[in-house]
Amino acid sequence: MPLKTCPKCNTKHGVRKLQCQCGHNFQCKRSRKAKAGKESLAGFPFPEPGEWIWDKPKWFPPIEPPGPLPKGLLDLETIQEQVRHEGLGFCVYSLIDHARIADKVLRTRWKAARLAMVEVVIFLEENK
Repeated sequence: MPLKTCPKCNTKHGVRKLQCQCGHNFQCKRSRKAKAGKESLAGFPFPEPGEWIWDKPKWFPPIEPPGPLPKGLLDLETIQEQVRHEGLGFCVYSLIDHARIADKVLRTRWKAARLAMVEVVIFLEENK
């Protein structure tokens, strides 16, 4: 089993020990790969709607691009496909008009969400 030695009192400890009995704190060294991964995720720029993320994590499910919006009223499955690919905000704000939604409950909520988003955009523009 690998051991490390305290520089203050020369006591030997296991490699996972963070603090010696004498009070010395061992520095936790992180690998560059893990550190780079956190930084890249934190500063990851969001793509424009419809752009592909080629370096997506392995655990992400595959995202197939939906076909063009059909004419007429849209069913829940079509709306779900668009939201999964384009994102909810983009779909509510500019892609899908509430009048095209077949489900009455979702149509009402979609309209309210769109109005709320417009109010947020106006507020942000006025308070630059």
